[in-house]
Amino acid sequence: MPHLEVFYTSPDQIDTKTGVLKIIEQEAHHIINVLRHKSGDKIVVVNGCGQAYWVILKALSKGTVTGTIENEEQSWGESPVPIGIIIPTLKGQRMDTIIEKGTELGATWFMIPHTKNTVAKATPNKLDRWKRIALAAMKQCGRSVLPAIRRFSNLQNALEERNHIKIPALTPEIQKQLPPPIILYADQSGLAIPDILPQDNDNQSVSRKPVFVAVGPEGGFSPDELRLLQNVSATPVNLAPRRLRSDTAIITALSQLIPRMQPT
Repeated sequence: MPHLEVFYTSPDQIDTKTGVLKIIEQEAHHIINVLRHKSGDKIVVVNGCGQAYWVILKALSKGTVTGTIENEEQSWGESPVPIGIIIPTLKGQRMDTIIEKGTELGATWFMIPHTKNTVAKATPNKLDRWKRIALAAMKQCGRSVLPAIRRFSNLQNALEERNHIKIPALTPEIQKQLPPPIILYADQSGLAIPDILPQDNDNQSVSRKPVFVAVGPEGGFSPDELRLLQNVSATPVNLAPRRLRSDTAIITALSQLIPRMQPT
């Protein structure tokens, strides 16, 4: 993908009927004072819900940029299959890495449950930082969906939510027609991802089901949590011939999933 300047604005700042779009606050400051854009310049703006807009800037004033929509694209920069990450809070900066690289690799949701072996806490300040990291990564890599980041009190609540989570850019009617999601969890007893999700020969990925990848904390999932995963028909996957750290496992799983999710 060629380098593009991508900016974010919330859906309530976009009027598709009149074709007028506004960018406010920090994004407007960056356009005006950092990049020194002028009226007539063209930029790409995403709404975080799956739409991208090619915009011609018209008016630039303190704290607000207004432009007209020249073109619109649905699901810009997105994989055809939504991917969710289930990962407890990790120590240090590892969660920052997972949010940033997971966003770049196409994750749609980050579900963060508290588990028996969780050591670090997902504080409100951390959650705000992770959301900022996801926003920056979405713009940097050229996506139109801002991943959702949610905390859960335990793994069971996160697993129960998987069937009710909203898929960006899909109407509720279409979403109801989708089959139940696939859940994979990292475990060396399993098969490799290509063996579990082989690719069809008709240039289509094998499944349009949403896929969730669950990875435990530094101490792994407890026996009770593993039983919870097995009770929802989660499939163990062997990501490498050696033991991986939790953040490495997430990046490895996403890297192996991406070819299975894209048309060949």
